[in-house]
Amino acid sequence: MFKMKKLSLFLLLNILYSFSFSFAQDIPTTIIKDEDMKGYKKKNFFQISVLSGFINPLFILNDRYNASPSLGMDFAYRLNKETALFLEGNYIFLDNKDSLAPSNTYFNIAVGTRFYFRAKGVRSSFFFEAAAGPYFFMQSSGVVDTTTYESKTIGKMGLNAGMGGEMVLTNHLFVMIKAKYNYIMENKVTKSYVSGSVGLMVRF
Repeated sequence: MFKMKKLSLFLLLNILYSFSFSFAQDIPTTIIKDEDMKGYKKKNFFQISVLSGFINPLFILNDRYNASPSLGMDFAYRLNKETALFLEGNYIFLDNKDSLAPSNTYFNIAVGTRFYFRAKGVRSSFFFEAAAGPYFFMQSSGVVDTTTYESKTIGKMGLNAGMGGEMVLTNHLFVMIKAKYNYIMENKVTKSYVSGSVGLMVRF
């Protein structure tokens, strides 16, 4: 378990390092005079993102699943230069370590707050965010040897928090990247995973 924690931390740090490097490379082309930032919105606007990535299971989830792909959407409203409210949804295709086990997925919906940090004259930005909402575990039906698995859906509340960034392509199109820790509330066990995702974001 200690090795898995080290691997998860390495993956998370690698994602953030990659973003930091890309962001640093992009700064010279995105620094412009404030009076020339025509069309660049700073507050009171909506934005939507389509993301894909992976999750790395921890603790009890790591006993049953490998690193698994995910798809997600993020819808946000920018209140001001520093703060946004957002609604996100993520669908995770869990990769079973037991190839005979029925297919399983996670779907989560969360509402949260995002805090931005942007240098003056730079359109790209970093952010920290935290959110809460239901996590739905879904299992398909099937028969393995003499064991019958019934289709089921179980919902639990969960929390997630992390950091990321928005790298400018145009005043209305950005690349979003996020790395987060997800915790699903259970009575007797700890279910959690780290996630990393990247995608395109459009501002309206």
